[in-house]
Amino acid sequence: MPFGRVQGQASACYGERTISELPASTAGQAGAAIIYDKHLDIAVNVGKRLQSLNNGSGRIIGGHRDMAQLIAFFLSNFTLTFLIIAAIATVISLARARGSREHQLPEKALAFYALFVIGFTFLYNFVMHVFFGDMAASFIGWENSPFQAEVGWASLGFAIVGFLAYKGGFEMRLAAVVGPASFLLGAAAGHVYQMITAGNFAPGNAGIIFYTDILVPLLGGLLIWMRYGRTSRSPALSS
Repeated sequence: MPFGRVQGQASACYGERTISELPASTAGQAGAAIIYDKHLDIAVNVGKRLQSLNNGSGRIIGGHRDMAQLIAFFLSNFTLTFLIIAAIATVISLARARGSREHQLPEKALAFYALFVIGFTFLYNFVMHVFFGDMAASFIGWENSPFQAEVGWASLGFAIVGFLAYKGGFEMRLAAVVGPASFLLGAAAGHVYQMITAGNFAPGNAGIIFYTDILVPLLGGLLIWMRYGRTSRSPALSS
């Protein structure tokens, strides 16, 4: 069933059945619809508040509804969101920098990668898996279990390493790339296995998050090489 249809008709389509009683791919679509709707509610409420500040009206009309849907999309696909934020932060920082921007690019790009792509992404992942386990599991197309919390706490550990690596040296940044890369590539392999064996093409299993599970480790390795691999000095001494 197409995601858009699930989004608007989850209750009507599935009757009294819970998400855990549905097939994996269908459950994932229903879960994705629920998460999208919750994020859309948040975005709409923000839009109403902004609208009321502008003209005293709480109505969401025209472009405001479109903006709310866009916000909901970026909240649901947070791995892509933080990649974009890291890229924007890098561009802004380079624009304000003095001297050769070409030579500063690897350092700034790697720093903001550690901060946003690792730090804030895994902090968000921690919140979703620990405090919203049912939503996170259904988004992926799985049933909830106590292991959700363990994934969440592991994500918090990766987030802390990312924050420390923002201003850290080679060893700390290497840890911020290699540790999460092992987790993400393993997760990507698990998603592929689920697609093949269970037909699980839920948005949380085969959507944007699957592709960023592969992209983020590759990007991290490239940035480490750009920052430290091309220098004549020992990388351990480069800061």
